[in-house]
Amino acid sequence: MRAEGQNLRRRHYVSYHVQGRLLGALVLLEVLMVLVAVIYLYGRFDALLETQLYSIHRAPAGTLASQMFYELAVTVVAMTVVNAIALLVAHLIWQNYVERVLLQFRAQLERMAELDFRLHSDLDSDLHESVAMLARWLDAERAVATELRELVPLLDRIGEMTPEEREALSARLVKVERLLSL
Repeated sequence: MRAEGQNLRRRHYVSYHVQGRLLGALVLLEVLMVLVAVIYLYGRFDALLETQLYSIHRAPAGTLASQMFYELAVTVVAMTVVNAIALLVAHLIWQNYVERVLLQFRAQLERMAELDFRLHSDLDSDLHESVAMLARWLDAERAVATELRELVPLLDRIGEMTPEEREALSARLVKVERLLSL
């Protein structure tokens, strides 16, 4: 295996739920916008042609091509503005989603800095796979902390224990050591 291959990310932190909805909404917006633009241009071009064809006694206000080009330019500018607004809204939705995920990580990191591994209800495992992974890791760390909390008082009484109790205590300590080395 090449050295570069070892450093490739194995997990891709995307949210198909959120990004799929955003992509679907943007595609739907584009289809609707093109449909509205075609209908608008059809109506405007039809009106321009009728005005040009049936105005025998008046001088034309401009060439037909320039009037059609003007209508096309207005349509393109309007579509560009709508696209820019849609992309800004999509960006804000995605930024809000990412900030919610990071807020959960930040809050948990602050708790971990204080060695607080208690169960907290503010972790939303359904929000993103990385938050679910954090919740699973915290459950494992909580189990280790609970086991250590139960074992520490037993170490004070090691002299009073029977050989069977010492073996059980030793087995539990080996289990905790394995959990700590993962």
